[in-house]
Amino acid sequence: MSKWLRVVSVSLFGLLVAAVLAVGAHTALAQPATADCQDDGWIWLGSCVSTAHCQEKCDNVHGIGNSVGSCTGGCCRCYF
Repeated sequence: MSKWLRVVSVSLFGLLVAAVLAVGAHTALAQPATADCQDDGWIWLGSCVSTAHCQEKCDNVHGIGNSVGSCTGGCCRCYF
């Protein structure tokens, strides 16, 4: 195998591995656009994008400082 052919083969293999890893990481980290979450208007407050967003929702329902919001799996839950 010539030196140039070996260099090209290794480079193409490296690019293939990098592409597979990138697609795998994107798939693993991707969240659904809308989560299927409970919303009872009291403890479960539907979907959220972050814990801060969930905390804001809990504060709006229960008053500031009366509950702690937790955004897990895209769903908001208020703890007392």
